[in-house]
Amino acid sequence: DIGDVAFAASALGATYGISARIRAEADGSEWNSTSYPSRLTLWTSATGSSSPTQRMVINNSGNVGINTATPAHTLTVAGTVSASLAVSALSFTGDGSGLTGVTGEWDGTHNGNAEITGALIVTNTLSASNGLRGLNVVLDAGGTGKIGVTGDTGLMTLTANTVAIGGAV
Repeated sequence: DIGDVAFAASALGATYGISARIRAEADGSEWNSTSYPSRLTLWTSATGSSSPTQRMVINNSGNVGINTATPAHTLTVAGTVSASLAVSALSFTGDGSGLTGVTGEWDGTHNGNAEITGALIVTNTLSASNGLRGLNVVLDAGGTGKIGVTGDTGLMTLTANTVAIGGAV
């Protein structure tokens, strides 16, 4: 430890143990006469506890961890995050399975598989360079396809400059 600010309470002449602390510690193997990598940690005691637990860290890379001692990103939170106003980010890490109430616009790209449960509403252009397949629509990358697909038949067949409905042109 480099330094420690400890908070202890007393009441009616009785002294209690440390209930919270801010600690400065060496952080890294390069601690020497010209390099002092360090971290700050914040500790609090939960209700019913008499000893503090580390809750937050700022490490020697500037990464902040909440409920984790080893933050891998600028902000790493182990647990649920709640925001009453907007949250903005260039990217999120994880599968997103716990995200709720997500609204807004997206103007970007997605690499890999994506699944949409419910309706996909496109108000301008839908582009799919490797084809598009849905429950009732199949379009291949060459621009041919079927609408109202049942097995290998289609109610409407699309080919270059031709539309066939139920087999008739």
